[in-house]
Amino acid sequence: MWVFMNGVPINRKELYDLVWAIPITSLSKRFGTTDNKIRTICKKMNIPLPRTGHWQRIQYNKQVEIPDLPPEDSKTIKSTIDLIFIKEKKVDRLSEIIEDVEINCKQYLKVKRKVIDPDNVTIEVKKDLERSTPSHFGREKGYLSTYRYPIRFFVTPKNATRALCILDAFVKLVRARYHKIELNGWTYEIIIGDERYEFGIREKQIKIKGTDRYYQYDYKATGILVLSTGRFTNKREYSDGKQSLEKQLSAIVAHLEYQTELWKAELEKHRAHQAIIDEANRKKQANIKRKETEKSNLKDLLKKSKRWHRSIILREYIKLFEANCIKSNTMSNETAEWIAWARAKADWLDPFVNGPDEYLSEDDLLSF
Repeated sequence: MWVFMNGVPINRKELYDLVWAIPITSLSKRFGTTDNKIRTICKKMNIPLPRTGHWQRIQYNKQVEIPDLPPEDSKTIKSTIDLIFIKEKKVDRLSEIIEDVEINCKQYLKVKRKVIDPDNVTIEVKKDLERSTPSHFGREKGYLSTYRYPIRFFVTPKNATRALCILDAFVKLVRARYHKIELNGWTYEIIIGDERYEFGIREKQIKIKGTDRYYQYDYKATGILVLSTGRFTNKREYSDGKQSLEKQLSAIVAHLEYQTELWKAELEKHRAHQAIIDEANRKKQANIKRKETEKSNLKDLLKKSKRWHRSIILREYIKLFEANCIKSNTMSNETAEWIAWARAKADWLDPFVNGPDEYLSEDDLLSF
C-alpha cells in the first residue's frame, strides 16, 4: 500500500507502480488532478499504461499482462513528477464505474441511426421482427413483438429501428465489458460474475378510455422507449426522460456491474457469517465428541485402576494365605494347585499383566 505525505513528490518508478495498481480514474482523484494530466505525465516519462479492459479482466479473474518499466533515458533520468498526494475523497462507487465505462468503452456508447454490423443477438431479433406484423387487438394493437426469439422486444413499427440500434449498442457494450450473453432455457441473459440478468426493450403505453364497446380501455403508444434488465426483485427499468435512452447506456451497464458487486459483497458477508456459525457448530460437535471420549477414557482408566487395585489385594491375600499354610504345615498338593490358580487369576485381573484365562473374559469383570 502506497502512502505519501502531503507536499512530497513521487518518482517515476512509484508512479509506474501506482498506475498498474489503481485505475487512473481513481488515481486522479487521489492526486486531486485529471486523468489526462496523469496520462500526459506518464507519456512524458515513458511509463506504459493499462489497455482498455485491463481492470475488467482483473475484476473477473482473467489473465493480464503487465509490461516492465522501460529503462530511463536522457529525458526521464533527471525528472521527477510534481504530483502531490492528497487525502482520498470518498467516491460513489456507481459513479466511479460509470466514469470507467465512459472512458474505456467510449466507442461503444455511440448509438447509430441505422443498424450497422449488428451483433448476433440483434440479427436474430431483427429477423423475428421482419416476420412479425402489428397486432390488431387489445394492448398489443399496433405493436411489433418478438414471439419466437427469447428477448422481449415490444415497439411500434416507427420506433423499431431506433429500438434495434439501442439494443445493438447495449449488447456490444456489455460484451466490451467482458460480460457474456447466453441462452438460459428460453431466455437470453447477461452474465456478470455469478449473476444473470434478463433484458429487453419496450415502448411505453398510456391507458385511455376505450372507443370500442367490447373494451373499456385502449392503450396508446407514447414513443418513449424503456430498456429493462433483470427480473422480479432485481428488475430495473430505464426510459427516455431528461436523457434519451441512448445517453444512459453507460449508466445501465454500470448499474448491472454495481449491483453484481453489491450482491457479491452481500454473498461474501453471508458466507462469512455462515462460516462463523459452521465453525461454532464444528467446535460444539468437537467438544461433544471430545467430552464423550474423555468420559470413555476416564471410565476405562477407573476400570483399570480398580482392576489393578483388586489384583494387588488379591496377591497380598494369596501371599498371606501361602505363608499361613507353610507356618501351620498344612500345605498340600491341592492347596498348592489352588495357590497357582489364584495367582493366575490375579494376573488375569491385573491390567499391566493381562494374563490369559481359558474361561473368563474382560466382560466377566462386570459380574464381580
